[in-house]
Amino acid sequence: MGQYENGACPAPARLAVILPKPDKNQRLVPGGWWIEICEDNHRNPSLEPDHHAAAQAIAGIATTVTPTMAKETGTNMQLDFFNDSQSVVLRNDVIVAIEQCDLPGARLALQTLGQHDPQDQHQNALGLLIETLAARTATEFRDHAALHLACQALRHDITAAAQGSLGEPGASIWLRLRWQELAGRAAPLAYRGDHSDDHAAPLWLCAGDWQAALDAVARIASWRRIPAPLSWMLHARLKLQGLQANWGLLAELAWLSPGRLDQVMAQAADPILQQWVSQFEQKFDGTGESSELAWLPAWLLTERPGLAPHLAWTLNKVIPSNCFQLAIG
Repeated sequence: MGQYENGACPAPARLAVILPKPDKNQRLVPGGWWIEICEDNHRNPSLEPDHHAAAQAIAGIATTVTPTMAKETGTNMQLDFFNDSQSVVLRNDVIVAIEQCDLPGARLALQTLGQHDPQDQHQNALGLLIETLAARTATEFRDHAALHLACQALRHDITAAAQGSLGEPGASIWLRLRWQELAGRAAPLAYRGDHSDDHAAPLWLCAGDWQAALDAVARIASWRRIPAPLSWMLHARLKLQGLQANWGLLAELAWLSPGRLDQVMAQAADPILQQWVSQFEQKFDGTGESSELAWLPAWLLTERPGLAPHLAWTLNKVIPSNCFQLAIG
């Protein structure tokens, strides 16, 4: 096969490629290409250069390996590029409808896919996403238990189905909208210590709406003295304001609940904070438990004395803060 004119692939047509008959070292990827898998990573000398480039490009985006119909022609096999593409096209129709929250369109597209390919491996996951769209409602949660069940379903089964079917960033965008819907329905529920994570604030964080999360925490009485709301506030403020404006809040959480601080650092992923914590873990003489983060503020002052004005007003009556008080004089 020669080079395409101007380096561009022609519009889809009844194209075919003649390759050596496939053996155990060859795999078929969607679109009808047989890709030679060489254990020594060398090129297959039987393929022309443009075959290699196209094969590598297709292999890079392939997600499944499927059988194909092929026509024997002597010792070669003529493979239709688009023989198996119909399932991919129909599956993409379902995905587009789900991403657009088009419930009727998604149901029809999934039915069409099932009729064409009853064995399609994505049908169950796509069906779950469609059921999730069908179950959407603006009705407020009646209690914390109902909210908890909805969050568990979204966090586990639905998230797995979205990530496996929609890919990135499609899954992230779609899931943020679902968290946004749950957060709105959870707004009337007051904070309860026995349901410490069943509140609108952490749902707004999952939705990526930092200001809404901050506002939800601010409505909780004495939020600054409660580990969970304090951690949500720190997370939201780190996203909105950055680390420099929140050293004091970070120190408070470190002393009140170092485990919660560990979670915030993982979720907020502030690069500067992560660098300081990495240095702390290397230099601090401990066992590596998250509880040792209670000593982080005092250690920071030994490394950055200039932080004292930002941290002095956050003193608390615990052993690490007493050491911290000695450090700042």
